[in-house]
Amino acid sequence: MASLAVLAIGCADAPVASTPATSPAPITQPATGTPSPRSNNAADVSFVREAVGHLRAGTGVADRAARQASSPEVRALAQSIGSSQTARLTRLSRWAEEWTARPEGTDQAETRASGTEQLADGADLDRAFIDEMLTHHRQGVTLAEEERERGADPRALGEAGQMIDDLIVEMTALENARLTLDGWRAG
Repeated sequence: MASLAVLAIGCADAPVASTPATSPAPITQPATGTPSPRSNNAADVSFVREAVGHLRAGTGVADRAARQASSPEVRALAQSIGSSQTARLTRLSRWAEEWTARPEGTDQAETRASGTEQLADGADLDRAFIDEMLTHHRQGVTLAEEERERGADPRALGEAGQMIDDLIVEMTALENARLTLDGWRAG
């Protein structure tokens, strides 16, 4: 229920059961151009660095579920989430290199992704993926909100805003997938 409360705060007008678990709304991409190194501040550099590590961890979780989840709907959702996170990871990694921000260390990203190694198989993996990815997405929203509060670079700010929008859509799809796994159908 706490997950539903987070979604309610993020999108109060959107009912949780209105989006099918297998087809989240299309993810739109912000401008792919590279931000100018002169327009960023320390918060922008921190956002990019932390987001790169965060996205590395998320793609690991999504990739495992895309391969091993028992539900076709969860596998498709994991593949969609993995694709969107990979695109964002590629873009932000490029910015990190250009801004000379050392991306968050692989060790830290691997530590956060290590939960995927602990996940069970089958239907238990499906539920564990949903729970793990919901937590991961909430952390991503927090990271992006911090950028919007303290950042300066227009493209990084736009990326943070788009990230929040995308994560809310994906959290809704994850919640719906959980409802489907639990056998609940909206009337």
